[in-house]
Amino acid sequence: MRHGARSVLKWNLVLDENHGPQNGGCKDCRGVLTWETKTRTLTKNEEFFAFGHVGRFVPRGSHVIESSEVPGLPSVAFLRPDGRKVAVCCADKETAFALKDGSRNAKVTVPAGATATLLWS
Repeated sequence: MRHGARSVLKWNLVLDENHGPQNGGCKDCRGVLTWETKTRTLTKNEEFFAFGHVGRFVPRGSHVIESSEVPGLPSVAFLRPDGRKVAVCCADKETAFALKDGSRNAKVTVPAGATATLLWS
């Protein structure tokens, strides 16, 4: 969504631990959930949590706003219709950064494997 998209579609809802079934295309894509065939369990992937955060904190009518990219921390920021701002980010490894908005700033650390939502006025 950082680069002008107006919506997001995750084609694969559930794939197995071998990224299947497949019909061509992406050979190592993962689903929102992974079905472990041997243990017969579902694992929630980071996309599951990212969609949850966006669905909960980014209401209809929000707009993507410019934000800096932090290496190793995929993120996107929005301006909500109520005037508050929200940023959603996912970390593969623990990542610390400074969230700056005008003259205000906050130090933030996102733990490894976590999805974080930051909401401010």
